[in-house]
Amino acid sequence: VGKMGCCQSKRPGEQYTTGEQQEIQGSDSTPWAWVKEKIGASGDAAVMTNAGSPGAPANASSPIPQHPMLAQVASNTELGVPNSPVNTASIAQPSSPYSQVEYVSLLGDVPEPVPGSMIIRVPMDYKTIGEAVQQCPDGGAVLVSSGRYAENLNIKCRIRIAIATDQDSVEIISQTGNAVNVEGQGALLEMYGIAVHVPPAQTCAPYDCVDVNGGAFKAERCELSGGSQGVRARTGASIKLVNTRIMNSGRGLSCTAGSKASVDNCEILNCSAPGIHAADRGSDIRVVHSNVHHCEDAGLYSCSNSLIQANNCFIHSNVRYGASSGGAGSRIDIKNCFVQNNGLCGVFAFQGASAVLSNSDMRGNTKGPYQGDATSHALIEARGISS
Repeated sequence: VGKMGCCQSKRPGEQYTTGEQQEIQGSDSTPWAWVKEKIGASGDAAVMTNAGSPGAPANASSPIPQHPMLAQVASNTELGVPNSPVNTASIAQPSSPYSQVEYVSLLGDVPEPVPGSMIIRVPMDYKTIGEAVQQCPDGGAVLVSSGRYAENLNIKCRIRIAIATDQDSVEIISQTGNAVNVEGQGALLEMYGIAVHVPPAQTCAPYDCVDVNGGAFKAERCELSGGSQGVRARTGASIKLVNTRIMNSGRGLSCTAGSKASVDNCEILNCSAPGIHAADRGSDIRVVHSNVHHCEDAGLYSCSNSLIQANNCFIHSNVRYGASSGGAGSRIDIKNCFVQNNGLCGVFAFQGASAVLSNSDMRGNTKGPYQGDATSHALIEARGISS
C-alpha cells in the first residue's frame, strides 16, 4: 500500500495497469517530508466546502485531487444507465443546523520541526512497532521499513507512524484484538502508508482495525481491511481519512457518541454493513471526492440524531440503499453526487429523519431516486436531481 495509495477506484478483482500504478505512486520520494510538513501545521479543520459539480475540478484551495471515477462516470457504460450530464445549475446551499460545525484539529500543537532524537526507526532501533511506540516521546515519529508486523498497538500520546520510504510496504496484522487502539482525549495517531489487516467480520470476534476512543486519528494513503469496523470512532473522537481504502469490514467507518470525521478522496467497499455510519449525540461525517460501493446494506447511514454530508461522491452498487437516514434529528445531505445502481432506492429516509438532495445524478436505482416512509416523506428536499 505504500506504493499504491488510493487515487483510482477499481471493482473487486480488477487489476491496475502499469500506467495507473505510476500515476497513483506520484512523485513523492519519502514520507518524511510529509511528516515535517504536517507537524505543527495549523487548522487542518475538516469543514466541507462546495467543490462544484461531479466531474468539475476540485476547489483550487483544496489539497485533495479530483477523484478520477467522478471524471469518468458520465460516460461509464458499466453503470448501465444512459449518458447524461448532471444538472450543474447553481443551487443555494440549504440552511442547516449543522452548518457551523467545525472539527477539532487533528494535529494538535506539536512543535515543528521534530528533532532527530524524536525519530525512531523500525526495525533498526527496535524490532517491533509496539516497542518503538512505547519508547517514542510525545510528538515523535516512528518510521517503519518493509515487513509484516503481527502486533496490537496502544496509542495514548501524540505520535506519527509512517513508512520509512515510499518504496516500503508495511502491514500490521492482528489475529486477536483490535489492531490499533487510540485511547484518551489527548491521544493522537497520524498514520501514513500503512496497511492494517484484521480477519473479516464474519470469521472473527468483534475486533476493529482501528478503535479511537475519545482521541484523534488521521490516515493518509493507508489500507484498512477486515474486522468488525475499519475505523471505529466513539466518545467524541475526531477522524480524518485521506487517500485511504477501507474494505471487507463490517462497517467501514463508524462514528458514535458525538464523534466527527472527514473522508477525502477515499474508497470504502465490500462492507457487510453500511460503509459509512453515524449515530448518537450529533455525530457528524463529511465525505468528499470519495467512492462508496458494494456494501451489503447502505453506502451511507445516519441515525439517532446524526448527520452525514456527501459532496462530489460516487455512491453505487450497494445492496439496499445508496444512503439512508433513520430517526428524528438525523439527516443525509447529498450534493453534487452520483448515486446509482443501488439495490433499492438511491436515498431512503424513515422514522422522522430528513434528507436534502441537490444537483445529483440518481439514475439506475431499482426503486427510484429517493423514498420516505409516512413520517419522513415530507422531510425530503430534492432539487436538481436527474432520475
